[in-house]
Amino acid sequence: SNDHIKLWTIDVDWNNASNSSVSAAQEISVTPFISVFDNGGFSNLSQPGGGVSIDALQATIMNQAQFRKFSTHNSAVFNFVVDTDASAGKRAGVRWVEFRQSGDNQPWSLYQEGTYTAPNGRHAWNASLAMDAQGNIGMGYTSMSGPTTSSTVRVSSYYTGRMVNDPLGTMTVMEELIASGNQNIPGLRYGDYAKIDLDPTDDQTFWFITEYMNSGRKGVVGAFQL
Repeated sequence: SNDHIKLWTIDVDWNNASNSSVSAAQEISVTPFISVFDNGGFSNLSQPGGGVSIDALQATIMNQAQFRKFSTHNSAVFNFVVDTDASAGKRAGVRWVEFRQSGDNQPWSLYQEGTYTAPNGRHAWNASLAMDAQGNIGMGYTSMSGPTTSSTVRVSSYYTGRMVNDPLGTMTVMEELIASGNQNIPGLRYGDYAKIDLDPTDDQTFWFITEYMNSGRKGVVGAFQL
């Protein structure tokens, strides 16, 4: 009856698989959210000018939960899409979460969570986030026009983020455009494989890849630092 996230601990014995185990689920309460679009169907977000409504990729931890060890704690960050419009309308936003544990094999708890909505009433979804060496969070995501957006924005790639000492639960970095799409996605399946990672050479450059339309269906990569 309460919105929550379940967490399992998996202990793998690679030499003797029968010794491996999966814990009972730890249930971690979070702020209530609306996770289902169109009763779970796959045609959800209307594109500007009409055409096919594309999949919001609902009910899925997006690619992927990322784990990081610091001197004082361990962190895991991840996201999923939510409907931020509680009426019959739809506006996709990104619910993002950081779990922490005080050290290896210690319990996990919710450290911070937030819901990111794009400016000008646009949809935001299909996100991926990671932490750099300082604990700053970078997040890439897809955005396009929503029902109240005053301009035509086709499926495009953006990023935002937050610094480690910023107020909890907020993405404080003003969004930046990575690339604008110039056509609508032709089918409802879109964007499953978006992913962000840290450059191992400096541990501060984020690389984000996602899908858009640029005179055809293309992948686009953006690199940024906070």
